[in-house]
Order: sequence, then C-alpha cells, then structure tokens
Amino acid sequence: MKQLCMLIAIAALPGCGTLADRAHRREVSDARADDAYCVQRDLHYPDADYVVCRRNLQDGRLYQIWQNERMMETNNGPWNPATAKPANTIMDEFHPLDADRFRCEIDSDYGGDFVACHETQAPPNG
Repeated sequence: MKQLCMLIAIAALPGCGTLADRAHRREVSDARADDAYCVQRDLHYPDADYVVCRRNLQDGRLYQIWQNERMMETNNGPWNPATAKPANTIMDEFHPLDADRFRCEIDSDYGGDFVACHETQAPPNG
C-alpha cells in the first residue's frame, strides 16, 4: 500500500509541472496580446502611456478573476446555495494594480522583443 501511494505521488509530479508550464504560457500569451493591443493604439514601450495601457489590461483581467472568485464564494455555485460562505469572508473590495509600483521591461529571455509588465514589491525610491 505504501508503495502504491508513493507511485501515485510520483506519477502526479509531472502534472504539476504541466500546470505551471500551461500557466506560464498563458501569461506570455496574454502579455503578447496586451502588447499588440497597445501598439495598435500607437503606444510603444517605454512611453508612460504604453505602461498605463498594459496596466489597465492586466487590471481588467485581475478584476474579472476577482469577480469570478467572489461569485463562487458567495454562491458556492448554483448547485448548492446552502453551503455559501458569509459575505464577510471574502475580499469585499477589488484592489487594482498600484501605478507607482507597476513596471514594464524588455525580457531578454524571449529574444529582446518581449515586454514583461508587473507590479514590483516596493515603489521606486521607497
């Protein structure tokens, strides 16, 4: 039995890597689509308006995720409303990305043509 459990655990490990790879590919795909969207509007890195455009697109995705999670937590799905969590157990407010901590930079891992954007841990000079 112990060997069976170990075999199942080892067999599941590649699946974790696959999920992480899939998530990373999705992030890269989203970033490339965001870049194309902003460039179509004649915004180019490193202009400040380009960074605002990218931040707004990421905020939109994060807001949609927050809405979906909030709906699932308050409703717990339409199939079982009796097990719904009280409203005070979820994040009541959406917190958009902080403009002072949001940065874009060329990521050389993708041949120098990929602009990665993310929120940093601390604002510059702070």
